Amino acid sequence: MTLIPTTNPDLNDALGGGFAMGSLSEVFSQERDGRWQVAISLLANMATGLAAVVDLRGDFDLCELADAGVDVSRVLVSQPGVFEVGLDIVERLAESVEVVVVNLPAPVMEESYEAHMSIRLASQNLRRLCSQSRAAVVFLSEYECGSGFCNRWEPCGSALKYFASQRVMVKREEGTPIAKVVKNKYAPPFGVAELAA
Repeated sequence: MTLIPTTNPDLNDALGGGFAMGSLSEVFSQERDGRWQVAISLLANMATGLAAVVDLRGDFDLCELADAGVDVSRVLVSQPGVFEVGLDIVERLAESVEVVVVNLPAPVMEESYEAHMSIRLASQNLRRLCSQSRAAVVFLSEYECGSGFCNRWEPCGSALKYFASQRVMVKREEGTPIAKVVKNKYAPPFGVAELAA
């Protein structure tokens, strides 16, 4: 198993060396900056090869990567307007680049036929990615605590939690973002790392 380390040594230790190639990972947080910090630290540490960002949420800023020291000339960017199209793009990219960062859309509040169909298609895509991907595919997702959480429809339903080999939760504690590895198939879970404030 090939692991791609980040620029954060403590996070690498918590992950057991880094994010695994040929696998799916999830980084989830309430605040945007928490999950993007982890993704940027991964992209910034790539010495060779190509990476890709598939922005399904619409809040990606390439300048943010450049400011963090990422070589943006080696980062492909796609911002499809349709969720299902975006997942197909992820599948194709995962066969040809080393890292794919997928910025998932926000959860929706209301149940609908469209939400059910999106979750069903996402589950099929994730299953294929697990068997075909050669890249480290890192999904960035939002979670929210509170009474309304159970009524929110996640873009991938519960499928991403199942198919992800590594899951990292980022929370702020006294103003400092803390990453906790809540699932890890390649090393003991529950490692903790402090991210830059």
